[in-house]
Amino acid sequence: YDLEVLAQRLAANRIFRVAFLATLEGMDGSTPIWEQST
Repeated sequence: YDLEVLAQRLAANRIFRVAFLATLEGMDGSTPIWEQST
């Protein structure tokens, strides 16, 4: 793997995870994990 490609894939995966968790948070109304950890 080229490092640049790998970095882009990781960034896209992180964005997807955050969006997915935000969707779940919006459905059940709980506090998102990334807000609890701050």
